[in-house]
Amino acid sequence: MAAIADVLGLLQPAQSIELNTNRVLVCAPSHAACDVITRRLSVFLKRTEIFRMYDSARPSNTVPGDIVPFTCQLPKSDRFTLPIPEGKSSVSSICIVSDLPPFTLSIES
Repeated sequence: MAAIADVLGLLQPAQSIELNTNRVLVCAPSHAACDVITRRLSVFLKRTEIFRMYDSARPSNTVPGDIVPFTCQLPKSDRFTLPIPEGKSSVSSICIVSDLPPFTLSIES
């Protein structure tokens, strides 16, 4: 629980600041550990403030149902992806497994 308290402490606005703009990247050694952290953070943060990242090749049916709302999937697909930035992001914490392969992004001009 100490790790959750540390993350929440980083996300609390300072008394002199109206809105905290801190972002926290939480890494854990396994999917199970990331899922536990995501569940515990979800008690204190809004769904839109947490993003649980999975490898794009991971089948969505292997992800616990209570974690799926914190992920981003391609429309009409079960593949995971990164969220599309929409102006100022409300995501304040991202939880990933530390050995995930990086996403390959292609930008077409």
